[in-house]
Amino acid sequence: MIAINQMPISFCSSPGFKYFMNVNDPNYKLCSAESVKNRLKLLTKWEVDKKISSIVTDNAANVINAVSQLELNDNMEKYGLTCAAHSLQLAVNKALLDDEIQRILTKSSKIVCHFKHSSISMKSLEKTQQKLNLPKLTLLQYYRNITASNIAQKLEITESEWLIIEKLLVLLKPLQALTTLFCGELESSVSMVRPLIHKIVTSHYEHGIEDDNITERFKNTILYQLTTRFELTWKEIVTARHVASFLNPRYKDMEHEPVSAREKIRSHVLQLIESVAPTITNPNDTEENDLKMNNVLAFIYKDHTNSTNDAFTQFTGYLSEPQLRFDLNPLEWWRTREEKYPAIATIAKKYLAIPSTSASSERCFSTAGNIVTPKRSCLLPENVDMLVFLYQNRK
Repeated sequence: MIAINQMPISFCSSPGFKYFMNVNDPNYKLCSAESVKNRLKLLTKWEVDKKISSIVTDNAANVINAVSQLELNDNMEKYGLTCAAHSLQLAVNKALLDDEIQRILTKSSKIVCHFKHSSISMKSLEKTQQKLNLPKLTLLQYYRNITASNIAQKLEITESEWLIIEKLLVLLKPLQALTTLFCGELESSVSMVRPLIHKIVTSHYEHGIEDDNITERFKNTILYQLTTRFELTWKEIVTARHVASFLNPRYKDMEHEPVSAREKIRSHVLQLIESVAPTITNPNDTEENDLKMNNVLAFIYKDHTNSTNDAFTQFTGYLSEPQLRFDLNPLEWWRTREEKYPAIATIAKKYLAIPSTSASSERCFSTAGNIVTPKRSCLLPENVDMLVFLYQNRK
């Protein structure tokens, strides 16, 4: 009840709940507040605050500037990421500013408002849809009185405008599908952003011979916005999105990146692997270490060579792996190869865990709004955090 219905913590200790459980299951023992507290204290041992690798924000300039000034780690300036879904929405908004599209949108929004505020029109619409066996559509009926007829004539969508709407639906569908994918809970890693943006740019928004003026203008705006907002052109800076995409076995060959960028991204990832390789120990290495100690010089040279070769061997092995099909799970792929590439797997866990959007965080804030109601405005901050955590992790 606390996690699913967002009830207060005191609900479980209320007389009504105790009586209900006593009748329903007399043998059931209520969990004490002390035991719950002790379990929640375990969360502090995770040291989450020390494991921040990136911050995903919206595109507000003040938020981006605030993140850029943080000093969470040495490379934080490279890891400040903007929400992919918000960036897509801003790109669409720019494309829809076309004068011809705006006239249609204004007219359409007035039609929608009319039906929302008129129960007579809504009933008439439903009867017509039922009579014609049509799905729910936004239609406008003419009225007998002169005033309503004049209004209807002003709002009537012409045949040419319907054709434009049909074209817009085709143009917007890839962006809508991409937004839905990015906002998902299970498979919304930042590693997908650059490959998928590049894919829709090259596959869905290439100019065609049959494109009319409005389609051409829409495509031009979308191409410019996506290229700019997602930095599809190479700027000699390796970001978290570059690294994450390379560590995703679906996109490891980096066909979506310019040829000049691929080698620099690989070199950057190799440096990351070498930085963690010495800290990863293998139980089978104990015997080898004892043998090395017999000869100091051999130990020094072999230790240096093996640690370097180990990282490089893993790296070349990963490069030689066939690229994963898009319909297979990259996390499952890494689970079966973690022992084969332990150093790379350590880096992959860090980067593949970065979300592509801030949608999950926004949903969390929505949950907090449902918990901190006017009647529960005096909840302590730690209790709000705990209730939000329980609700978000109820499954």
